[in-house]
Amino acid sequence: MDGKTHGLITVTLVPAAAGIVGVGTGVLTYGVAAAIGCAFGLLLEPDLDVDHITASENRLLTSKWLWLFGGLWFLFWLPYAKLMPHRSFFSHFPIVGTAIRLAYLILPVLGVLWIIGVTDNPFALLMRLPDNFLLWFFYGLVVSDLGHWVADWSIWRR
Repeated sequence: MDGKTHGLITVTLVPAAAGIVGVGTGVLTYGVAAAIGCAFGLLLEPDLDVDHITASENRLLTSKWLWLFGGLWFLFWLPYAKLMPHRSFFSHFPIVGTAIRLAYLILPVLGVLWIIGVTDNPFALLMRLPDNFLLWFFYGLVVSDLGHWVADWSIWRR
């Protein structure tokens, strides 16, 4: 399935993720966190396991304002793409792949913040987020990945 279709699926799932969490928990900020996580799936997508420019990276690279970020994003994910087989359980399966990509993104950032002395405890920065924000953000990202995985799976089954 092409990147445009995956992007459309993700965009369609954003209000669903927000609504289910917001209504289900009765807490608006949880719904917002899920929506942000799901929308972030446009960048932190399972296809970062390919070693060429993905649709999400191309969106950044062709942007008038974000092209530099797009180039850095591609370079950041290149080692991951070289190590991770495309559509493997560890890159594409919801929850597992989601957690691995999120850790690949967050741990180096926290490490740099610790090295340059911004914080003595980088994980304490995550704890400063609003109550359960990271949990519901992760849930939204999983919803995005689930949509991606189902779309890929439907093509494999043909």
